[in-house]
Amino acid sequence: MPFTSAEQYLAANPDLLRAGITVRTAQAHYNAFGVRENRQTTFDAAAYEAANPDLIQAFGTNTTAALNHFISSGYREGRSTTFNASSYEAANPDLIQAFGTDITAATAHFITNGYRENRSTSFNAISYIAANADLVTAFGTNTTAAITHYITSGYRENRSTSFNATSYLQANSDLSRGGITADTAAIHYISYGARENRSITINNTTVTNSTTSTTTNAIVNNYYITTPSTISTTSSISTAPPTPPTVETTQATAPHTPQITFGTSNPGESLELTAQFNGHSYALIHTSTQISWTQARTNASNRGGQLASITTQAENEAVTSLVQRSSNADFVWIGGYYASNNWNWVSGETGSFNNGITNNHYALSGGTYYNGADALLMLRNGRWSNIFNEVYNNHNLSSTERDSAGRYYIIEVNSSSGAPPASGSRHEFGLISNTSGNGGALASFG
Repeated sequence: MPFTSAEQYLAANPDLLRAGITVRTAQAHYNAFGVRENRQTTFDAAAYEAANPDLIQAFGTNTTAALNHFISSGYREGRSTTFNASSYEAANPDLIQAFGTDITAATAHFITNGYRENRSTSFNAISYIAANADLVTAFGTNTTAAITHYITSGYRENRSTSFNATSYLQANSDLSRGGITADTAAIHYISYGARENRSITINNTTVTNSTTSTTTNAIVNNYYITTPSTISTTSSISTAPPTPPTVETTQATAPHTPQITFGTSNPGESLELTAQFNGHSYALIHTSTQISWTQARTNASNRGGQLASITTQAENEAVTSLVQRSSNADFVWIGGYYASNNWNWVSGETGSFNNGITNNHYALSGGTYYNGADALLMLRNGRWSNIFNEVYNNHNLSSTERDSAGRYYIIEVNSSSGAPPASGSRHEFGLISNTSGNGGALASFG
């Protein structure tokens, strides 16, 4: 990519700022290393502003000021640089009419109007998928594809965006006994319920989704859905109601997976909450004292599982929902760690999903909580951080928030067997991080 400006280059690669590269030396670094490393040369300052509304108040539409803020402060504070403009549009259908798929215009709107109007920036794509049986077949838990579909087609087709989790749980009481809650019901329906022909209740009618053929028949919000494998920008829904599907009057006889236990508690810890997603079970574990990531990994292994390895956006949303159900779990150990110049998952799983993390390998000299190794914390909002000390020493946090750091971890096991996720050889996620000699720097990922 062509070099645009020193400020843009540094902001796009915050590891260079930590390595001491300055505005004066940025061009030289790009010529010597950046081209070969295929480094980004542009930084979306508008997205950075939109992701941090306090900056909207401070800078308005002055994206140059926002860019300079990130270089001087934002990267060190671990601020997010990504704004999901598509989710913002989907959450505000009038913007779909105004901007279509122009996410640049949508981001600008949030800065100039949306933030002041207190508009929502979050579209529940999982609920949208679950509320439309054909999308379950077409997209599974691919929330990005679902948001795009709603903007390009679903809104115009007047599709429902609301899955009735309460009705689903009432129609399938075994799920509540198995630990499924209103927060995870939609994900369960997408991952298991539709395939198991589970009952759902919509408009006071209990129906099932047929899984005996390639055509799914279900009454959803008074529409008749057919041929779910064909999803396009034109409506595949007929409003003429044919013969309705058979009403199921009996409950499924068995839950989707056996009851999962998470081993024996280690001294000084307790199991707070559990959740299931895509064949795996997760538990939020609280410890009475702050422990290192290394100790959390050992504790998870002692229980017969592993620290959670999160390889997709949908899985991250499921685990985040689990964390947010706790009143005090603000910073939670998960299974990402840095070793041999790579970021890895303890399970050995692969995947390019890195949740937009911009903090790179950050050398800690015998860190109290890392035991000298970088590892990942999940924050309450679903973001990740690999710099424990910056989290813990952030004086903007309440004492309760600070004290929760290092007191929680997520354990993951296979729902089908109760065993840890299958392990393999170590794999990195994101881009490979390594060092370059003679003025080189750590490569960023995100």
